[in-house]
Amino acid sequence: MFIFHTSARFVVLILYIHDMIITDSDFFAIYAVKHLFRTFEMKDLGPLWYLLGIEVAYSSKGYFP
Repeated sequence: MFIFHTSARFVVLILYIHDMIITDSDFFAIYAVKHLFRTFEMKDLGPLWYLLGIEVAYSSKGYFP
């Protein structure tokens, strides 16, 4: 797990076996981290729906397990 926190930004990057989850307080850092796609073989599967068998719901206030 990688956490980057400043007064303006909160970014979390989680790696689990072959899955990577990136979340941010806004979408800028997510796009900045996507430069990894050029270095490593990976693809964007879109919004998070399941994590370790747990369904994840999204609302305008954020993600909720």
